Amino acid sequence: MLEGGAWRRTFIPTVFLWAGAQPKFWSIETEKLLPALQAIFNVSFPGINHTIQPKGPIVGLVNQRLCSWRSNFGSTAIALIANFLAASRDDENGDDDDDDDGAEYEQGLATFLLENWAFLYEDPETRDADKIYRSVFMLELIESAHINAIAGFLDVPALSQTPRSNPRFNPITPSIPLASTTRVTHVEDDDEEVFYDCD
Repeated sequence: MLEGGAWRRTFIPTVFLWAGAQPKFWSIETEKLLPALQAIFNVSFPGINHTIQPKGPIVGLVNQRLCSWRSNFGSTAIALIANFLAASRDDENGDDDDDDDGAEYEQGLATFLLENWAFLYEDPETRDADKIYRSVFMLELIESAHINAIAGFLDVPALSQTPRSNPRFNPITPSIPLASTTRVTHVEDDDEEVFYDCD
């Protein structure tokens, strides 16, 4: 199974892609995880006849990787928000170093962004439902924490986990094309040759 790196290059990225499409990817029930892992395993390792067991090593290793993947989302989100608030405070205050005013500004901005989940929308003022998950926060979070993690994923027809095959692909995936476009544009601006294949 470890020969050729299929475990880390294709199996785990496909698990992350599937997990990102779950409505509650922070806590995936074993009843949903096992059939998905079996389907991914069958495509990743077609010559190996193995049934994934609930308390077996594959589930244990996958749970460890999912835990790290989720943790990366949380850490990345905290870093993005802290950076955004600090940059916004600097823009608002200019060269003024009054920490009390800065903290008050950050608190007000954070309260505004949390109101009706404004931070999820491309324009937090209008909150257009057709543009949910297109905010700078979401695009940057998906780009940083998810796109690299799913690079190399496999198409598993039994799961209908690709955006093309399942138009209701849940929380993370609606923004993947936008995040990848943003990333490629950003990379091209820096004259680097990095390409992501999100197909």
